[in-house]
Amino acid sequence: MEQDTQTTLREIKSQLRAAMNGNTADYMRRSGIKYKLNYGVEIPRLRQIATQYTPTNNLAQTLWNQPARECKLLATMLQPTQTFTQAQAHLWLSQIDNEEIAQHTTMNLLARLPYAPQLANNCIQSPNSLTQLCGLLIIARLLHNGYQPTPTQTHTFHHAAQQALQSNNLSLRQAAAAILRHQTQTNNNQTFTTPKAE
Repeated sequence: MEQDTQTTLREIKSQLRAAMNGNTADYMRRSGIKYKLNYGVEIPRLRQIATQYTPTNNLAQTLWNQPARECKLLATMLQPTQTFTQAQAHLWLSQIDNEEIAQHTTMNLLARLPYAPQLANNCIQSPNSLTQLCGLLIIARLLHNGYQPTPTQTHTFHHAAQQALQSNNLSLRQAAAAILRHQTQTNNNQTFTTPKAE
């Protein structure tokens, strides 16, 4: 780790300690959301901290490798999308171990990647439920942002969502429902705007 990154990491950890919220950390622990280290810092405060630093691969990877919840969340905010390789994406995906990290990694980073549709397709085929969740969330975010999938992608995404609806995992079902809502709305809009043949 470079000296500048070490200095930045110390600064960030100092800010995290200052913003520590034990009540939030305790609540998360009682709710079953477990971390090796959790300062209980709320997301808006983390976003404020992230704005103080220039996003770089080195800083983001260093933060991701830390055991603290907040460091991992900051990593997703400070990783530049254009330099985040597919190999790195799959590595981070393999290291996600709870739904909070899955959701924020997807929202802050994965769904913004230039190869997000391809990544989503890989994720939904994974046997790991958290990786599947990331894939479904990527798809839902892409559709929400106006992404136009190919007919093949539409079929693949629809099939994955239908399968996820049968899961016992509530988060998977919610992500799947969001995809199907977008697809239904898109189909309705296309039907409405298609002129009748004379």
